[in-house]
Amino acid sequence: MSHMTSHQESGRDHDWGTSADGVQDSRVQPVMLTPTQVYDRFVRANEHSILLDIRNPNEWAEDGRIEGAKWIPMYELPRRAQKELPRDVPVVVYCAHGVRSAVMARYLRGLGFSNVIDMAGGLLAWQRAGLPVQVR
Repeated sequence: MSHMTSHQESGRDHDWGTSADGVQDSRVQPVMLTPTQVYDRFVRANEHSILLDIRNPNEWAEDGRIEGAKWIPMYELPRRAQKELPRDVPVVVYCAHGVRSAVMARYLRGLGFSNVIDMAGGLLAWQRAGLPVQVR
């Protein structure tokens, strides 16, 4: 597993590729689903879940979003995840292209979130699949 370091937040660096105790472990690998699979399972079938958008503020404001998604920018996730995300429902993480979501889904698994899903290809793949996007 590669070593990736985040933005600086609250004066601390975070190693996104390790579990909460600092151990790099393949058991923290999340499930990956395509946007169509996410839509069918969590949106259309209305399965209780959290769609977690981790994009930056400018992406959130300018590029649209999946309706009902919870927005926590990637750089705020270490501070907010434990307080704001439930552990008893699936958390589907997405970004713009799928790179940051893969890293942060692995990070959440390392924090002990057991049902984390990485949406492959991000919002761009969601849009390319013709799935609905909310714009302001």
